Amino acid sequence: METSKVYLVGGAVRDYLLGLESKDRDFVVVGSSPGAMIAKGFTQVGASFPVFLHPDTGDEYALARTERKTGPGYHGFDTVYDPSVTLEDDLLRRDLTINSMAMTDNFQIIDPFHGVEDLKDKILRHTSEAFADDPLRVLRLARFAARYDFRVAPATMALAQKLVHSGELGELPQERIWTELYKGFSEKDPGLMLKVLKEADALDNSPLLDYFGTDFDVDKAWVPLRLIETMTTKCNKTDAKIMFAMSHLASLSAAYITVLMKVPNHIRDAVRLETSLTNVLMTDMTAESVHGLFKVTRFVTDIDSETMQLALFISKIRSEVLMNEKQWIKNLDRLNSAAAAV
Repeated sequence: METSKVYLVGGAVRDYLLGLESKDRDFVVVGSSPGAMIAKGFTQVGASFPVFLHPDTGDEYALARTERKTGPGYHGFDTVYDPSVTLEDDLLRRDLTINSMAMTDNFQIIDPFHGVEDLKDKILRHTSEAFADDPLRVLRLARFAARYDFRVAPATMALAQKLVHSGELGELPQERIWTELYKGFSEKDPGLMLKVLKEADALDNSPLLDYFGTDFDVDKAWVPLRLIETMTTKCNKTDAKIMFAMSHLASLSAAYITVLMKVPNHIRDAVRLETSLTNVLMTDMTAESVHGLFKVTRFVTDIDSETMQLALFISKIRSEVLMNEKQWIKNLDRLNSAAAAV
């Protein structure tokens, strides 16, 4: 007779302890098998290892498993899942101690790797040496730093550097890298993500070198990102931070990368628009340049659009960083006056 047990795991437990609402609820099932799950009405969706959807809630339930590194990249793992795999075995394979906790249905926390303590101390610490088996974890580490404003434990940073210098980041698909960067730029302090990536040497090595370029200055990038967070605007600030990243990446010689980036259309359009706006608003305007801007950007008809407002906001951020805000405001007033006369 099956005696399986179910636990809430990972990010949902972490966020519960932080008093935050979690978007995802993941469960691990110990002591069960694919056949037993299907017999209970669950639908199997995982190919490399069994993941099942609950018949009523749609939540994901995964069988407890262990992983062993067998090849390069983040797909090179041999996975074992059978009723003998324990909860601690499953938690041990996870990246960080704050993500390696479980909770019972009566809210009892199971914390074999001291994640609760690290949450209190605001530390990102690897659960085991297996952290260095997955190159994606360098990006996740930086993203969690940006989300929670946590510091990285020295030993964990050393493992991240080891991963970078192994060259395994090059095994990651470009779209997977962008997905993590996109999430990181959507966090509260994306500048901290950049600092962690810099400390891990990730920005100075391929493939992130292809994204940020050889002359990328983390400290200079942090200034506008902080300004975005502090300034009043009608724009969605997350969109603005994503756009700032896109705008930089689009300026590189490796701009082909931007084709792979999945972003909402209004952000992609705002990236193109902002360059034209900034080129005019940061210089001495003439009647010809005003006319040219209207022609290229449709400033008159789009002035209140989400795309235009986002482009203007980022353009203003650039004017502040370059200490040319007065010129920018003066030109915007001239532009608005000209638009009203059209």
